[in-house]
Amino acid sequence: MTRKNRSLTLEELTNKYENVLFDTSTILGTSGSIGCDTIDMRAINKEPTKVIDRIKSQTGFYLNLLNSIDSRGKIIFTSGVLGELSQHKILPYKKFIKLLSSRGITISPQQLLAMRLLKQYDNFRLRSLMGFSKVKLSLNPEQKDIYDCEYESHLDLRTKFDLSEVDFDLLISGCVLSRSKSVAVVSTDRGIRKAWNFYLDRVKMSHKKYGLYSRNGQDEYRSLRLFDNYLSNSHLLRS
Repeated sequence: MTRKNRSLTLEELTNKYENVLFDTSTILGTSGSIGCDTIDMRAINKEPTKVIDRIKSQTGFYLNLLNSIDSRGKIIFTSGVLGELSQHKILPYKKFIKLLSSRGITISPQQLLAMRLLKQYDNFRLRSLMGFSKVKLSLNPEQKDIYDCEYESHLDLRTKFDLSEVDFDLLISGCVLSRSKSVAVVSTDRGIRKAWNFYLDRVKMSHKKYGLYSRNGQDEYRSLRLFDNYLSNSHLLRS
């Protein structure tokens, strides 16, 4: 009988683990139906009501995350993730409105509301980034030595699973923190999941010590367990 993998809230996740790290795509909400920063004008034209719902959900996620940062002190962001967040931009909707108006195209009230909410969300997202920067990961000298050792020892995982420098840094940062604390990484990246699977198998570490979670919706986090069939053939990747 398969045990049901129950979802956790962010509060439950921070109760379970001493530190929680987020990747960029999870923060931006660029995975599947939770996406907000991936919204383009075609989506606003076709499904403005769904766009509005997604913006509200993503804004609720940010509020929940900021409250957890202020009250729990367990959520940490790597400098690489913060850098990617600061560079992300949403298309300016005012130019789009002017373009449609110049062509005599009428914008529905729902479409206009969606575009206004998207702009408000973008401003809120940028303000949220200031809160995130207050909890940037800072390693002590001993942890930096461990980081350098872990980085070199597992550098092959970056190539095998085509990880960016930011994603690989996130993975290794979790490795370092797991030496002394229980850690969870929240990620939507399949490459990170594969590398995490391989790392835990390689060092014989439990997912209870170094967990990986996906975010679904506003406040739902599901544990990503080990790929048993994948690990049974992991020796093939060592060659």
